[in-house]
Amino acid sequence: MAVVDESPVVLPDDPSFGPEVQLDYPGYRSTRLRAPKRPLVTLPEELHGLAGPVFGDETVGELDHDLTRQHAGEPLGERISVSGRVLGSDGRPIRNQLVEVWERLDRPAPFVVREHGAGTGTLAEAILQRIERARPELLAVLRYVPVEIDTRRVQAFGQRLSAAGLADRITLADDARPFTGVVLANEVLDALPVHRIGVRAGSLAERFVGVAADGRLVDAWGPPSTPALGERLQADGVRLAEGQSGEVCLALDRWIADAVPSLERGLLLLIDYGAGASELYDAVRRPQGTVRAFVRHRISDDLYGHIGRQDLTAHVDLTALGAAARAVGLAPVGETSQAEFLIGNGAEALLQAVQADPATTLAGYVELRSALMRLIDPAGMGGFRVTAFGRGWPAGPPLAGFAYRGPRR
Repeated sequence: MAVVDESPVVLPDDPSFGPEVQLDYPGYRSTRLRAPKRPLVTLPEELHGLAGPVFGDETVGELDHDLTRQHAGEPLGERISVSGRVLGSDGRPIRNQLVEVWERLDRPAPFVVREHGAGTGTLAEAILQRIERARPELLAVLRYVPVEIDTRRVQAFGQRLSAAGLADRITLADDARPFTGVVLANEVLDALPVHRIGVRAGSLAERFVGVAADGRLVDAWGPPSTPALGERLQADGVRLAEGQSGEVCLALDRWIADAVPSLERGLLLLIDYGAGASELYDAVRRPQGTVRAFVRHRISDDLYGHIGRQDLTAHVDLTALGAAARAVGLAPVGETSQAEFLIGNGAEALLQAVQADPATTLAGYVELRSALMRLIDPAGMGGFRVTAFGRGWPAGPPLAGFAYRGPRR
């Protein structure tokens, strides 16, 4: 009868994994020969190897990423949707891009960052703290302007940055004062109001909100409320098929015009999920449009299910966005995916640096890596689009966030 040697195996200490990691775990091995005798080897991360969905754009449908919607009937349990902001880690990718913009503009003072939808200051605090540590000369001339509809959010923004010792970097919005810098909007345009439209009986129609006999809100089709809807589709080069539905955001033009009138030199930097008109109005991939409701981290097609307690969003028409930007004198500077934008601005280098830091624990590293992977997953948040338009923008090579291009299938 064979005797199993259960004596402990002593391995060289590897402090990079932290004291909580047992390199020799008795329950894992069956014999001394099978037990690990050397420390684990750390391999560098290579995010640029992420190539995207296996089957490519041409064969992946709108529902292919959602297994709960590919069959008849409702699935058991809750549908969960996870979202996030473009931080990478403590604001570094956005920080890196802002630093490059400042240098391309010959280091203006002051350098203004106007963030629309600034919320309570999560992104602003991350950006400013990173700049404070890495580029204090930029922080000295930077003025951060939160733009919010709700004044309570502006107050919360101020409180957060004051607690971080950054109150002197905040400037209240002044739409009349010319400035040089960046107008930033992260997931703002998808929340603008849209007209729901479609083709019924061979004609363009609009889907309004009606009231059923029992008091429920229901869809009610009727003639378009404005000829601008048909004009937008024509300008986009779009012809909807019979029975197809979609959305038109006429508010997009006004938002762009209102966001940049005082921008003398610099960029309009937009981060959102969207597509060009030909893809957005594809009758095969998106026959019912893109309007969705989000409630308690769940996505739903029922727009009337939780009125007042859910967010309604729709994909951004990037073709119309470009036309609106050109109409106010902006020139295109770059367009890319969120994944490529983050990698181009150092997400991969960040992960490698954290990995090589002896102070990094395994739990901290795994948490950071998981967060980055969610942000750059091409089938998820990595597919968000990042677009930039400039005014008085100097000629030169692409910005780092728009220079990187991942593998194409």
